[in-house]
Amino acid sequence: ASATFGASFLGSMGPEQSTIHRHQTPPKRAKDALQSRWPQAMVRNFGVGGYGLDQSILRFEDRLSILQPGDSVVLGVLTTDLDRAVLSVRDAPKPYWTLNDGVLDLALPGALDVREWFDAHPIETGSLLAARLGRTLELWQSRDAPSTEPTCREEEKRELARALLARLEQHCVREDLDCWVVLFHRPIDLEHGAGWREEVVRDASTGGLRFLDTGPLLRSEL
Repeated sequence: ASATFGASFLGSMGPEQSTIHRHQTPPKRAKDALQSRWPQAMVRNFGVGGYGLDQSILRFEDRLSILQPGDSVVLGVLTTDLDRAVLSVRDAPKPYWTLNDGVLDLALPGALDVREWFDAHPIETGSLLAARLGRTLELWQSRDAPSTEPTCREEEKRELARALLARLEQHCVREDLDCWVVLFHRPIDLEHGAGWREEVVRDASTGGLRFLDTGPLLRSEL
């Protein structure tokens, strides 16, 4: 059996997605190709829209109990997944990892009674604009600054991605899983190169992880 993890480009089955789109996802195509030779082949798709590298690995850990030794695991990584991993809020508070003296620490958002919170904090124009501005600033901080400015939080993203991929490798080796890290690219990456993100994912995908870069194939189609 095989299992895929990643963000929306893997085709998480949200209601907004068309039937055509669902039938074109990498997991669906892999399943069709495998079943053409081995009818009993199974590919489980655990991709979730909006996830970064951190949440994709958390989802993998949550599903470890249903995986068997020898199963194939594919972690699809879009280059910007490394940026999302440093966020503590993305549309809503989310789990996030911090790296302290080389040790990964997981911070979980606290339980929230939504009705009680809105009773105490009724929505007003000012508060809505302030919240929007705060989210915009945090998203901006997680991305690279324009090319004329120093790269935003690059070293933090590098170190966190390396630690997360090392954690994934430990699980894969311990559980005897055949794990692949497949790197996907944005159009801008294909035109100008993914830079340090591609380097980090490639260099970290060693030992118990196998690496596949979709860049050469995608560039050949431009």
